[in-house]
Amino acid sequence: MDERIQDIEVKLAYLEKRMLDLDSVVCELGDVVMALRDELRELRDVPSDEPQQGTARRLEDDVPPHY
Repeated sequence: MDERIQDIEVKLAYLEKRMLDLDSVVCELGDVVMALRDELRELRDVPSDEPQQGTARRLEDDVPPHY
């Protein structure tokens, strides 16, 4: 009986350690997601020279590179 209890305690300790490790990973990934969200927001706010998505691009508007 004591051996079974000891085995259960070892398994519990192992699971607690894994849970703490996974919690750490989840927190790190949350920080990465927040940083990427901020970066995406900044990129969306930067004006671009490209036409808007709804606007069709015309070949007449393009200047050849040698002009």
